[in-house]
Amino acid sequence: MSFSQPLISESEKFPEAANSWNLSQLYTDLTAAKQQYTASQKQQLTLLEQAC
Repeated sequence: MSFSQPLISESEKFPEAANSWNLSQLYTDLTAAKQQYTASQKQQLTLLEQAC
């Protein structure tokens, strides 16, 4: 069983959310919150975190 899947765009993953929210800005804000919480500027959102 293979779990590797091609990356799909945010609008394909969450079509309703993409129409209602600015997902790019949301991910930017969540990344900033994660960096502040972990006290590391290197921390980025993982693919799993973006999918949740």
